[in-house]
Amino acid sequence: MAFHQIAADGEFLGRQKSVLDLIVGIGHEHWYKSQYENFDIKSNIQQYTDQNVVNEFWREYDYGWMSKEQEFTLRDPKILRQTIKLFDLFYYAKNFDTFYKPQSMNYFLWVKEQKKLI
Repeated sequence: MAFHQIAADGEFLGRQKSVLDLIVGIGHEHWYKSQYENFDIKSNIQQYTDQNVVNEFWREYDYGWMSKEQEFTLRDPKILRQTIKLFDLFYYAKNFDTFYKPQSMNYFLWVKEQKKLI
């Protein structure tokens, strides 16, 4: 069985680098803040193929999101539910910016929170 391979273009590689920077980007919080601190998911609800996902995410978030100090485990029903809501928020994004900006915003807020703990 032969597989059809397509070479990655510059746009794809740039997006891949952006996502990897989120993972290893500690120390770059000033860039994330300047780019995405004011990104509003609710105002961009039309950028999701399933807009109900955004409403469900915010309902869960308002109900009480897991704390930064809480141990992450999918055996906890609340954490499992929240993980699924967050995954859905990323999955149903119509484009890369809508997929990426909430993650960048979350990264910036996480770094900000970690600095308070030190």
